Amino acid sequence: MKCEAVQNRLLDVPDLTAVPAELSAHLDGCELCRRFAERAQVLNAELAALPVPSSELAKIAFVESLLAAGPVIRSVPTPMVAGLSLQDLLRKIPLRPVVTTAAAVLVGVGTWAVWPTSKTTTTAKDAPRHELLQKVVKTNTELALLTAPKDRVTKLASLAGDIRSETRALSKAAEYDEMLSLTKMYENVVTKGVLPQAEQMTKFNTPLPERQAALKAARAELSQTVTDVTDLVPLASPRVQPLLKRIAKAAQDGEARLVKLADGGA
Repeated sequence: MKCEAVQNRLLDVPDLTAVPAELSAHLDGCELCRRFAERAQVLNAELAALPVPSSELAKIAFVESLLAAGPVIRSVPTPMVAGLSLQDLLRKIPLRPVVTTAAAVLVGVGTWAVWPTSKTTTTAKDAPRHELLQKVVKTNTELALLTAPKDRVTKLASLAGDIRSETRALSKAAEYDEMLSLTKMYENVVTKGVLPQAEQMTKFNTPLPERQAALKAARAELSQTVTDVTDLVPLASPRVQPLLKRIAKAAQDGEARLVKLADGGA
């Protein structure tokens, strides 16, 4: 089993003191992966000691605040690609090939986001929020393996669609803080993800048919967000309405930028 596969498997192990036998055998002979597992165990313990945020989307905001200072593990001496934090990816992948980095959001966040804590009770209505967190982590990991800007545009536009769906589900019942977290996430995915990667397609000389196809799909997603979220505004509480308008504006501005890029604008 390759180191990359082992490290990805380790991220899904809920208790790193009891690693499955097939992973343990690899760790016995690989110092790099042992260090990865040891650091992951430390980070899991640190996360477990933190107070539980008041809601699933508050967890997202908290994770973003952790990432603001950059990755916890800034570099690992190996050419293999491991997971990057979503925010770190959005900032770095336009400039250079993805390098190996592990951030706190990837180590332990899968079980932290998906499994209920002693202070929370999981209900049917919580399922979409858990699913969104899972999709964020999944997108995070997949982005680290993508090298072509057109593929990153497609992946990030898909994440924008997931957030759009969550917005529809939460707009009527969500509290302000939850919707604010969702709004900021959507704005970041569009302005720091989709658009910079779309601009990179020209710099990387992406073939015109592929570039046009990626831009068309991304524009369609943003256009759908404008339509859906605009329809939600009158149905939402007065306090949440400005946040929905922010999401719609981010999508509208993003779509306009993609149209300009498709027409050959810089």
